[in-house]
Amino acid sequence: DLESFFEEARQQESPWRFAPVRRPPIRGNIKLAECPSIGQTLLEYAPQASGAEDYGALVASLLKEWDAMLAKAKKSEAATSPSEVHVVARQPATPATEAAT
Repeated sequence: DLESFFEEARQQESPWRFAPVRRPPIRGNIKLAECPSIGQTLLEYAPQASGAEDYGALVASLLKEWDAMLAKAKKSEAATSPSEVHVVARQPATPATEAAT
């Protein structure tokens, strides 16, 4: 359902036009619905529930993606020689009261 919703939204001007659908999906179950009313997170309330396992797998995939982006950034940074680095000096802001006097 989400995939078809977002595919349709990509054809329109909407805030979620470019939102990705992440994998794996989170399976719904009663434990997901019960934990907020008890005042606990799903991992506190039912860590073995399928939804908790799915959230764990999703976090693992996001961390893997994050690590890959960091490695790519470090590799790109290491390839940049010091002569290619540009420093931009910023002027201190002048308070409005100084401008008025």
